[in-house]
Amino acid sequence: MNTDMKSWIIAAATAALVSGAASAEVSLVNGDFEDGGNGWNIFGGNGLFDYSNDSNVAFDSNALATWGDYGGGYSGAAQDLGGDWNVGDTINFGAEVILPDDSLWGDNYGFIVLNFFGADGNLWYGHTVEIHDEDYASDQIHSIDHSITLDLDDQGGSLAYAARLELVLIFRQPSHDGSPSGAIIFDNAYATTVPAPGALALLGLAGIASRRRRN
Repeated sequence: MNTDMKSWIIAAATAALVSGAASAEVSLVNGDFEDGGNGWNIFGGNGLFDYSNDSNVAFDSNALATWGDYGGGYSGAAQDLGGDWNVGDTINFGAEVILPDDSLWGDNYGFIVLNFFGADGNLWYGHTVEIHDEDYASDQIHSIDHSITLDLDDQGGSLAYAARLELVLIFRQPSHDGSPSGAIIFDNAYATTVPAPGALALLGLAGIASRRRRN
């Protein structure tokens, strides 16, 4: 078998593998809320506002405000992620947040969570980052960035085999006295995939094979 034929076979096989790796990209719709609530399941006490002319909030466009519902419950927005994911992929997720006027009262707090569900609809695991007054100065934009790698042995079995992934932005209100009890404003939510190292190596191999073929 000549060198050109070997290179073609390597390139073709690698392209097929890389194509499978590329399908691992997760997708989030309308993470900046510029299209209102499109793509999101919005629940509890909340509102979508344009903050471009609001001198008290540092966001300069649409964002999701979440606040207490005076019943001790949850408020926020959730969205299922599209795409696929594979063992070894790293999923990066997060959002920007503002806590206006140091307004989280009592034990109220917020969090961003990536939920993993099985085919039966049961929640397998929630990967969470919490948001508290003491961690985030008021009226400033704070970027909340988190990641999880889908290893073979996480949570007793690979999360890569989850049937559904859900990103949730939440305000939690365990404390209330009938008065305003806090708010968190979310914007620019995202979820992206970094392919497993083996997939990245295949991308390099594809490039090498391609250069050999041209030579």
